[in-house]
Amino acid sequence: AVTVSGTAPELTADVPTDLEFADLQRTVATAGDGDDLAVGQLVSGQYQIIDPATGEVQLDSATTSADDSGLVPLIVDASSIVGSAVLCTPLGSSTAFTIPGSMLGDGASNVVVVAQSVDELPTAATGEDQDPVAGMPEVELARQAFDERWGR
Repeated sequence: AVTVSGTAPELTADVPTDLEFADLQRTVATAGDGDDLAVGQLVSGQYQIIDPATGEVQLDSATTSADDSGLVPLIVDASSIVGSAVLCTPLGSSTAFTIPGSMLGDGASNVVVVAQSVDELPTAATGEDQDPVAGMPEVELARQAFDERWGR
């Protein structure tokens, strides 16, 4: 059995090197205390892709985070591996997902995915003014440009 411990961004998993499986299976290792996640939600979290033959982590999303949080955005959706791992689980849950290579394409190896959702992220702008970031182009709103040009 896969053992998941820790919390994102320091989520870890112990995958026995003799782990064999032929079916897709997801197990909730730790249930979170938030609302169940639905298709289309955007959450922050962490995931790892592990080779069950060696127990070696092939990819740890904490190493690809755009900031110091170690978290990455996860789109909750049944059409993606990571999105499927957290779909319909309470926010804050950690899961283990076994995926047989036969489902990934000809010659593909089995993989184990562990994932944890942390916080819900907004999916739309709030409309609040933001200070410009040094080195980035400034944005002029169309309405503002119109009013300035036509004296409104």
